[in-house]
Amino acid sequence: FLNHNVGRGLLAISVLAVKVTFVRNVVSLLPEGAAHIVLRTLCIGLIGAMFAFYLSLRVYGRLQVYIGTGQDLHRVYGKMPTAHRAPQPPIWAYGKHLQFAPWVIYNLVAACLMPLKYETQTVRVSQVRDKTKPESKSNSRSMDDDVVISYFPPTMNSTSSVGSPQECSLPLDAPAILIDPGLTCTAQDVPGSSFMRLAVSRGFRVVVAERRGHARPLTKPRWNLFGDSDDLEQMVKAIKKKLPGAPLFWLGVSSGSKLPIEAMGKFDERRDR
Repeated sequence: FLNHNVGRGLLAISVLAVKVTFVRNVVSLLPEGAAHIVLRTLCIGLIGAMFAFYLSLRVYGRLQVYIGTGQDLHRVYGKMPTAHRAPQPPIWAYGKHLQFAPWVIYNLVAACLMPLKYETQTVRVSQVRDKTKPESKSNSRSMDDDVVISYFPPTMNSTSSVGSPQECSLPLDAPAILIDPGLTCTAQDVPGSSFMRLAVSRGFRVVVAERRGHARPLTKPRWNLFGDSDDLEQMVKAIKKKLPGAPLFWLGVSSGSKLPIEAMGKFDERRDR
């Protein structure tokens, strides 16, 4: 439903109708004369704010590009026409504040009414007790805990995380995008789900790695605000075992962007030895 513009439009209209109904009910509690004045003031104020944001973006919205000296960067930039013009959001969502509010509402409604039907895999990961020292008999991998890997669409006929049977719609070797979500996010909101829905419609499988403390309560006193690359390496091994031959892409969102940067550095250093 949300993979198509028609579905997104219907959802947006539904959210707008709920907001209008709420405002009308609140205004109806006011005296008749005051209600008319308040409603008219709100309408004029909203329209005025929309045009103010529109004019401010048109006047001050200039594109500044900072690019290195490498020829590859210039070649890629030269083939991206959309990167040469300033953003052009719809008139009803000009400005960062007007864009943020409907985006949050959209995500909440989508997660509650039309959640992504994942296949979940629980993986037991382990770490040494003292991370400042190498692994040994006295410093064993005793700090273990559960993490959750979510696959959308499912890799086989299975029961999804919401309990309904799901049919596999992509082959096991379809390209997969590994997503490390934001700080307080889940597989249903990384934040948002529109990117994941679009990726699946383009033939990519989405794999969300929920780190310690996200999808399961902690059982050991070991936690990292931004996640741990040691845990993630074990999760990647489990993903590659489940999706043999699938090209794997990696995306970190917000606080989750720390993991790809740190982990790739460690993996590359180990490969160079």
